[in-house]
Amino acid sequence: MKYSYHEVLNPFPAEDKGFIPSAEECFKIWDKYEMPQNIKEHSLMVGEVAAFIARLGKSRGFNVNVDLIKAGALLHDLGKFYSLKYGGSHSQIGAAWAMEETKNPAIAQCIIHHVFWPAEIDLKKFFAPLVVLYADKRVRHSKIVSLDERYEDILQRYGSTPKRKELIMMSYNKVKKIEERIFKELGVDLNANSIDRWRMVS
Repeated sequence: MKYSYHEVLNPFPAEDKGFIPSAEECFKIWDKYEMPQNIKEHSLMVGEVAAFIARLGKSRGFNVNVDLIKAGALLHDLGKFYSLKYGGSHSQIGAAWAMEETKNPAIAQCIIHHVFWPAEIDLKKFFAPLVVLYADKRVRHSKIVSLDERYEDILQRYGSTPKRKELIMMSYNKVKKIEERIFKELGVDLNANSIDRWRMVS
């Protein structure tokens, strides 16, 4: 089956019309694509953060599919190991593989946009991809950190040229705006609390 650009690559809402894998099914997909242990550990924590925010959003009246968001978060770095070995965009590679496995454009959309968000920050329209992107930027390796800590690490690891540093800071500024919108619309400051597995504690 062929999928158009508008189903997968554009920032607009993708129809949830395919398969939503469980966590265990995501783990099997990880193994199929030879995901290393460190990326698995990172993805597990991103999945927990994203699912936590998704449940919070649902409790605030947003039309949220928690299982889809968790699957998108668990699979967000599916293409990372391949891209480190052979080059290419890990978000595009991962989205293509996830599309092949799930036939679900909404999951692929979460993956392809987890590096940089190209559209308006509207939680009602784009809750799933915005939350997956934000959750990824709150997890350094397998530890929940602030955006400042996460981007300091990203700058050290990937800011090898002035151009790369500029792009990283553009991403940081966009994600700060996403964070502000999430905090405002969900009525909670996630920096004032710590996310402990399935609950938020002071």
